Amino acid sequence: RPMDLAHGPLIRIELFQLAPEYFRLFLSVHHSVFDGWSVSLFLQELSAGYSWALSGKTSLVESLPLHYADYSVWQRNMVESPDAQKQLDYWKKKLQGPLPRAEVPLDFPRPEVRTWKGAVVQRHVPLSFRTSVEQLARTCKVTPFVIMLAGWKALLYRYTGQSDCIVGTAFAGRSRVELETLIGSFLNTVALRTPVSRDLPFEKLIERLDGVSKEAQDNQDVPFERVVAECRVERDPSRTPVFQTLFLYQNTPDYAADFDGIVVQGEEIGNGGAKYDITVSIEPMGDGFDLNLEYSTSLYNAETIERILARYVSLLSDAVAM
Repeated sequence: RPMDLAHGPLIRIELFQLAPEYFRLFLSVHHSVFDGWSVSLFLQELSAGYSWALSGKTSLVESLPLHYADYSVWQRNMVESPDAQKQLDYWKKKLQGPLPRAEVPLDFPRPEVRTWKGAVVQRHVPLSFRTSVEQLARTCKVTPFVIMLAGWKALLYRYTGQSDCIVGTAFAGRSRVELETLIGSFLNTVALRTPVSRDLPFEKLIERLDGVSKEAQDNQDVPFERVVAECRVERDPSRTPVFQTLFLYQNTPDYAADFDGIVVQGEEIGNGGAKYDITVSIEPMGDGFDLNLEYSTSLYNAETIERILARYVSLLSDAVAM
């Protein structure tokens, strides 16, 4: 069901009892209310509230050093500050000139207007794969995010042959300790533009991506929509502006949620949409990585995306084994 941003509600919770001791709790939240980081925070607070209810207590109010409204005021003031202009100048320089379109060959003609319909292909890779990625990250003195992103950039080059390539990503935006325990939407999208070539060693690609991602982190406070407006990016109703693929590394903290002996298992339900041509989402797990490719069903069929995912894993496996 659509959500009305003007009137709400922007969060829906429904509880169904399916058997004497089996329940399903459905949670639907608009992204303006929650980011991925907030989910485990919400479950932690929900479990605390459940414990308080069982104990007969009537209040669960705790004092917070900072509220989301405080963050909103800071962000509103920040976007008009000299520092914001400095960051905008960086993005204008980074995104100047005609922007490349990294388009993996399509199965279907691109519609004149985006449909936003999508699906997800999933794959789990074992702990040995994750261990190899993390070992290479330590050797190169970068994060696993950079290693995995380098593999995606290299794969895009193989598919498109484009040396100039832009991939989007999202930073958590919780740069202060006080923000780490706040429920809200702090994410900001940024564009990572780096040259790629056939003769570029994988280690050099890692080094370039590490540099450009650090620059992007230093200039992440300006909202992406303002960057798009200020850089005067050409709009095309058939494509998302600036980049067509998004790359996410979901290493958000897992806050403990204890429901007093109730066994709780989470399950994510897809919404049947796709914000970009392809979104790569990587989630570190105790036994490896969960890899998810969300894709536009107006552009690709499932078999193509499954092949792309298999080639991505194969490329990275070869790279980390070097």
